[in-house]
Amino acid sequence: METSAERLENNVVEVTVTVDAKDVDKSIADTYKDLAKKYRFPGFRPGRAPRPVIDSNIGKEAVLAQATETLVNAIEPQVLEAQDLVPVGNPSFPDATPAEGGKDFTFKIRYTVRPELELTSFEPVEITLPSEEATEAEIDAQVETFRGYFGKYEDIEGRSVEAGDSVYLKCKGIENADSVNFENRLYKLGTGSMPEAFDEGLIGMNPGDEKEISFEMPQPEVAEGEEASELVVAKIDVTLNRLVERKLPELTDDFAKNNFGFADVQAMRDAIAKEIGDQKKQAIPQLKENRVTGRLAGRLEGEPSNEYTATIFQELGQNFLSQLQARGMSLDSWLMANNMNQMQFMNDLQAQAADIARESLALDALVRHMG
Repeated sequence: METSAERLENNVVEVTVTVDAKDVDKSIADTYKDLAKKYRFPGFRPGRAPRPVIDSNIGKEAVLAQATETLVNAIEPQVLEAQDLVPVGNPSFPDATPAEGGKDFTFKIRYTVRPELELTSFEPVEITLPSEEATEAEIDAQVETFRGYFGKYEDIEGRSVEAGDSVYLKCKGIENADSVNFENRLYKLGTGSMPEAFDEGLIGMNPGDEKEISFEMPQPEVAEGEEASELVVAKIDVTLNRLVERKLPELTDDFAKNNFGFADVQAMRDAIAKEIGDQKKQAIPQLKENRVTGRLAGRLEGEPSNEYTATIFQELGQNFLSQLQARGMSLDSWLMANNMNQMQFMNDLQAQAADIARESLALDALVRHMG
């Protein structure tokens, strides 16, 4: 097989491929054998029908077309490797004609490829990395997490609900809120897991109070040229069971010893510092690579093609859905757990695809420059 490539307009590369006659003949012979086994021809045992019989029943042109398709599919990966191409989307075959027995077969394949963009500079990039050692703030945060394992919620007496409070609620959906139905669930105001209007309805309530809270359901972002959907109002019957605050145990040597097996608080902090440091040492090489490629992408001249970005977007989406499926989770349940709607998810995925496209093209430019 011989190949030669020519770069056309709009990021299209046309590859001319020539296949030896002997490979053509083998593909044709294999196709006749397959057809002889696949179909029953009167007067002949399976796999024994001669070529003239197959030609008269199926048609010689159809046989050659199938042999050509099989041949092209078999050698296409070799074409990509020979020309070092990474296609975007499916190839096209201009002026496709079937191969003929006893002759070399020449055909063309057109691939849409990644655009070749340049960088404004090839000077080394400069980045900032965090320390490999644990900071006091990181250690403090982990200590608070340890204390949180043994935290308890205690009732607040003598006042009503205020912004940022934690409460235990009984809720029953009345309208457009069928999934909101529970007897005693902890809820913290201001987390954003419910609309602000819901939190505002809770403010001023006292334990034992019951009221109906109405709010507009969040609407997805509207694309340009599309009309916004009608507002949906949800109504929930809410009973305030408890107004509480979280109490954490005192940080003492006994706490560190009895609950985690450390000699004292300092020994616990030392162990946390080592673990955080080990984790940071493992993470920094990847962080360094991400920041370097991100900084390099900022030097890219021009923008990735829509086709290339769309290909990455599709790959990201398929990979993410496969990961969810492996975990036994649907996209809807993941969106609900992460307080996102489908439009927000799509926008986030699109932004990731755009970043990856720019970084890949920046690295391509660097590779070409360095040879």
